[in-house]
Amino acid sequence: MLLLIPGRKSIDKKIRIYKIEKNVSSVSCELYGLQNALPWPGNGIKEIGDLLKEGNAEIFSAFLKWKHIDLIHVHSLMGLYKNFLVAANRLRIPVVYTTHDYYGICLKTNLLSDRKLCTDQSGINCPTCCKDMLDGNTLTDILYKKVIKINCVKNILNNNTLARFLTKVEESFNKEKEASDYNVSDTYKKKINEIKAYYNEMFQLVDMFHFNSLQTEEIFKNNLNIKNYKVIDITHNSIEDHRCKKIFGEKLRITYLGTLQQIKGFYLLKNVLDNLYKTRKNFELNVFFATRQKNDEYIRYNLPYSYHDLGKIMNETDIVVVPSICKETFGFVVKEAISYGVPCIITKNVGAKDWVKQFEDIAFITDATEDALLQAIIAVYDNRKLLYEMNENILKMNYDFSFCRHVKEILESYKELNE
Repeated sequence: MLLLIPGRKSIDKKIRIYKIEKNVSSVSCELYGLQNALPWPGNGIKEIGDLLKEGNAEIFSAFLKWKHIDLIHVHSLMGLYKNFLVAANRLRIPVVYTTHDYYGICLKTNLLSDRKLCTDQSGINCPTCCKDMLDGNTLTDILYKKVIKINCVKNILNNNTLARFLTKVEESFNKEKEASDYNVSDTYKKKINEIKAYYNEMFQLVDMFHFNSLQTEEIFKNNLNIKNYKVIDITHNSIEDHRCKKIFGEKLRITYLGTLQQIKGFYLLKNVLDNLYKTRKNFELNVFFATRQKNDEYIRYNLPYSYHDLGKIMNETDIVVVPSICKETFGFVVKEAISYGVPCIITKNVGAKDWVKQFEDIAFITDATEDALLQAIIAVYDNRKLLYEMNENILKMNYDFSFCRHVKEILESYKELNE
């Protein structure tokens, strides 16, 4: 097995695939970089013309033949040239695509338009929505440098410096968006529509879609003509079964594991807890960023956490709240909390809600509104019995948290493609 990631930039802008010789200790496979990959969009794209470059199919074919690739599993279209998939198709190499994001359907990746859920399946509003964008080239470079610098590909998601940077980027993006006048030229509209057509062609080269939730299945099937697919929830190899019987004290300990990004719903949760604090003060909110908030008497600030800290965090948590505003594909927070026996309150936008619904009363699922979220939190604040019941239901779950179970399901789906 080998891993191909967006790689370095070069002055000549030529596409090459090269082996990364750095010591990436936790990656047990060969690691390759795609030199001069397409821009990685972050929250979108400013220099949109580069996204229409198709790449040299002969370069990709030569690489796939040299490494004797039997199957390609794509985890995002970001940075990938269309001709990489064209080359795979010509060589009759099956392509699987996991829906970790909505890029290709939504160029901003999050299906939000002016901070509201986008329902425009026609794409008419995409040019206006995409007008206020970031330059993706810079973020591509940062992604590559972080992968190499910290010696661990998967730790990029937990890297404190990157997390703080992306938080600042998001805050800056939100401020700029409020000031935008949204004047969109016909030329810009044409380019956006060409890019959407480009990615639609890429999706047509996928042999099987792996939906990580029923939510992603619904959204992708509403936008694309998809015939071959599997719905398999996702996990990672650090999630293990740590379920235990919990004791809930007088003070309600709420934990929010997300960032300050608008789409993660922190400000929705903050408004809710501000209202709760007016009548009920015996609670605390644990957050893992250092940016202080107004009226923060109930907030307990912590440094950004790594996965090694999660056990201690969950031991000091009564309930995890995931107040997402955007339609998440899946996300690991809910499964991580449940794996420690911790009940959750989540909005209907959380992709993991489909997984939660398989089991009896292990979490509250609410609308992503202040009133609905407030009522759910008041319910567990006023009645700790609800927490004990959810914890007991979690302990009764018949579920295998092991990574081996997930790997087996994915490998079985691969076999069907090769039959």
